[in-house]
Amino acid sequence: MNITTRINENACKFEQRKAVVFPTPDKGNTTFTYQHLSYGEFSVRSKSLANALSARGVKKGERVLLFVKPCLELPVLVFALFRIGAIPVVIDPGIGRQRLLEAIKHAAPTTLISEPIFHFIRHMFLRSLRSVNLAISAKELVSMANFRSTDEISDIAELSPDDPALIVFTSGATGSPKGVVYTHSMLYSQLNLIEELVASSLNVDLSCFPLFALFSLGMGKTSIIPHMDVSKPAQADGAHLVRHIRDFGVEMATGSPAIWIRLAHYCKANSVTLPTLRSIVMFGAPVPVWLHELLRAVMPNADTFTPYGATEALPVSWISGSRIIAEFKEAINAGQGVCVGKVVRGTKVKIIDNYDDEHLENLSSIKEASTHTVGEIAVCGSQITRSYFCNPKADAAAKIADDGQIWHRMGDLGYMDSNNNLWFCGRKDHWVELNNKRRFPAMVEAIFNQHSEVNRSALIPLADKAAVVVERKDHAKRLGTAQHRRFINELRWIGSRYEVTRDIKHFFIHPHFPVDCRHNIKIDRKALHNTYKNRAAE
Repeated sequence: MNITTRINENACKFEQRKAVVFPTPDKGNTTFTYQHLSYGEFSVRSKSLANALSARGVKKGERVLLFVKPCLELPVLVFALFRIGAIPVVIDPGIGRQRLLEAIKHAAPTTLISEPIFHFIRHMFLRSLRSVNLAISAKELVSMANFRSTDEISDIAELSPDDPALIVFTSGATGSPKGVVYTHSMLYSQLNLIEELVASSLNVDLSCFPLFALFSLGMGKTSIIPHMDVSKPAQADGAHLVRHIRDFGVEMATGSPAIWIRLAHYCKANSVTLPTLRSIVMFGAPVPVWLHELLRAVMPNADTFTPYGATEALPVSWISGSRIIAEFKEAINAGQGVCVGKVVRGTKVKIIDNYDDEHLENLSSIKEASTHTVGEIAVCGSQITRSYFCNPKADAAAKIADDGQIWHRMGDLGYMDSNNNLWFCGRKDHWVELNNKRRFPAMVEAIFNQHSEVNRSALIPLADKAAVVVERKDHAKRLGTAQHRRFINELRWIGSRYEVTRDIKHFFIHPHFPVDCRHNIKIDRKALHNTYKNRAAE
């Protein structure tokens, strides 16, 4: 088994179809020229790069650290590594220098493929890179490859289903970054599920998250790599995204909600509609109802979709924006949590009532919560990772063995309703106790987010109380005395209408919430708590 066979299959079925497209802006940054590879060309190049890698000594089972910016050749390189059975290691550089170095040291890669500039400065990181015995410039590697079809190209490495294919480090938004091991069979399962859930007739994808571009290529779609800094999705330029969508008649788009917030506001402000779009897939954090509504207004033929999952488990469940608006908007706004839909085919979910237990060694140690009772979400399926890379402590905390199967503790709180819909209520570490009752972030925050001047809110502990930090739409740091008093009183009035928020009386105003590095959308609640824990709230 080797996921690279999907590229060979697509090259046979769609030889002339564009596989990957990469834009280069003009000097004015308003128009683009595009490079592309057809599936036939992509297949030949991945084979040639695999030969070049083998010639340099990269072998099956070796871990290869990639520090390569998004470009036309990056997905080719990843599939070339898959082809020879090497294991790409992907670490988001936005996690910060110290965490990055710790992650590199933990991954212990034997090969480094990077931008030329990194080779000039790698002496600064020798302690973390001491496992590396082969360093290759990505530019040098591409120049080595002979991009011609040839009978001398080696066969695809035959691997077992459980052989590692890829190691992706988590962003560390809720703890230290951990290396998540994807096997080849897991990639197949993810690919098949995503292909089933995303309309198979849609052939052109704007891939705004690098990992999803690999799925698009595995499904035989055209993957448009956008002109944006993928490490800063909240800074994506709406005009550039519109240009790409119009230039290629993009039918589906994938990425962080932060990107689509930017695009939706740009379209609304400039009276732009995007009729070619049929599907927008958003992941990384709960998506507010208003974003589903706004996107449907500017993309009249599209529906939005929000798969629930994590780096360790994706997808777990799936729901459309049209269903959220029609069936669950009122319940979400009333503080019942965020509905994340039906569990996907072949996946099992349990809601753990005894989620305070740090270690649950086997399935019999789980106490299951009843319907509509909040507990920790645990999942099992062929698309779920079985382990972290060389991290037994993390495995013990998150993995539960069950007769050859592995359950993954999501670290998220939620519940199942009476119609078998899964609801998300917040992270396990983020609940706050007030008056001997646990308050869950997704429930509390949806209520205060209804205020017309609130962009988003965050529940934090405050000594023996609870407080809500509010980011206003105008991003004001402070208000005039009268306006401030009015705003706080309105928040208290809104809270008084619901049982879950009735006794929350303390509020702060924060201009710009700190967020995670990967999706730029998850609120860094620990940072907010540290900012306000010693301050008096209104």
